Amino acid sequence: MSKDLDQKKNETRNGSRILLSLRPAVKALAELHRSGKVHGNISPETLTGQRHVCFCFPLPESCRVNFESKESFSFDVSAFSHSDGTQAQRSAGYIPPEQLLKTEIVLPQSDVYSLCAVIYRMLTGEEPADFQKRMWVGPLEAPSEQGVIWSVWQEKALMKGLAVLGTERYADGAELYEALYGTKKKTQAKGQLRKGWRLREESRAAGIRRVTFLDFVSRTAEDPWDLSEEQDGSVMAWTDSPEEGCDLYIGGEGGVAAGTDCSGMFAGCKNLMGIYFNQNFYTGSTREMQSMFENCGSLRDLDLSGFDTSGAVNMGSMFRRCRSLKELDVSSFDTSRVKNMESMFSGCVSLENLELGNFHIAQVKRDQHLLDGTGWRKADAAGPYLRIARDWLTSAPEFL
Repeated sequence: MSKDLDQKKNETRNGSRILLSLRPAVKALAELHRSGKVHGNISPETLTGQRHVCFCFPLPESCRVNFESKESFSFDVSAFSHSDGTQAQRSAGYIPPEQLLKTEIVLPQSDVYSLCAVIYRMLTGEEPADFQKRMWVGPLEAPSEQGVIWSVWQEKALMKGLAVLGTERYADGAELYEALYGTKKKTQAKGQLRKGWRLREESRAAGIRRVTFLDFVSRTAEDPWDLSEEQDGSVMAWTDSPEEGCDLYIGGEGGVAAGTDCSGMFAGCKNLMGIYFNQNFYTGSTREMQSMFENCGSLRDLDLSGFDTSGAVNMGSMFRRCRSLKELDVSSFDTSRVKNMESMFSGCVSLENLELGNFHIAQVKRDQHLLDGTGWRKADAAGPYLRIARDWLTSAPEFL
């Protein structure tokens, strides 16, 4: 994987996209620490890839755990690649100070430092300076200072994980995971997205491949435009290039607040490949989510972190005909008030991993064709990928 990292030096870097690809690896570290183990030798060479996604790191023999036990690990254990027990030689930038000083202290905080160093390299294309250089040269340069575009709170989390003193880092992988991907709101958005905004109505829509929501407004972006409800500049949009295949960024101080109606927001954007909300899109007051992503046929990445669906009543056709989506996690959705789920996942023909969690359907009146065209059957719920609440299976088997 180190060769792939070197290629990133010449790329425009969307930090949210890179961080999403590394989410399974950070989750793996959290689970490892929960099991009472410490890795102690994390570097880019110990990361493995599957389906272009970074999953995890092989463990030295001394730290290896029983990966066949699904009781201890909530992720897909088959994604792991086991090492032969040999330790990779690491560059100093990935070694925490306590190990460089040969104190023989290897704690969960040591793993946090090493994995954050790998993330830093993925984002910037540069290996982070070791702590001795940082003492002479100065503080480590933040990714945003090197042109990486991502959320302020995520950058703060990463830099905390790279603190020289172990006591100033996160205690373990679980705390790091929560800091980078958790569901807690970081702050309150000050600007609201324009009512009725639809991406397909933008003049540049056909050339946009990815949309990322941010908790700040860029001061250096070229030709930004106002998307705020009040037209006061509180929500701004800009692209990283005037050419086709560009990224669209939508930002506001503290994030972006949605209105009551998000129906059709990205519908029909057939060239769109990724949407990254990053907990920066607040939907607590949103009632209508019908067809929000319908007919996004090229959509492969969809980060729904931070979505508050407690007020939603309509999710009909929400993901209908997202033909390229292979994974979809809506397990955090609160559906206690939803009345319409008709065709919600219909036509998602590539869906391999659908996490529904504890969907509540007490208020649902329309549920026809919910999973039509997905290939899922009631029997599939016992498998390792499709996770559906048992009470839902027994109370509503007609659409499975």
